[in-house]
Amino acid sequence: MSEKMHSVTILNAREIPIKAVTVFNDRAEINRTFTVSLKPGMNEIKLDNIPGRIDKDSIRVNGKGLAVIHEVKFEIEEINIENSELPKVKELFTKLKELKRESQKQKDIQSIYTARLEALDSAVRNVSARKI
Repeated sequence: MSEKMHSVTILNAREIPIKAVTVFNDRAEINRTFTVSLKPGMNEIKLDNIPGRIDKDSIRVNGKGLAVIHEVKFEIEEINIENSELPKVKELFTKLKELKRESQKQKDIQSIYTARLEALDSAVRNVSARKI
């Protein structure tokens, strides 16, 4: 019994050069061209790091040669920003955490001052009520 081979090739879309860009009023079309060596049997080509704001129905795939394209599928995989490999994302995430800590600290301080102000207002009302 012969079992068909299944090969998976994963490419990073950020590393594939853009061949052409066409800008429309409400969208842009980006064409990338790349070459993949196919192996006998089924081949799966995955493109990682495609922008998340893509219209899944707009994806077009063409090929040359004797290979047959059986399916084109678009899936969005949730990523954990904390584990991003991109230095800018790491830097921004660290900055975001710092800003959230600072924001919470400021809210805590505001809460303390609000409580003090309410206590002073109450004391003033009590003193004013006694003088009347």
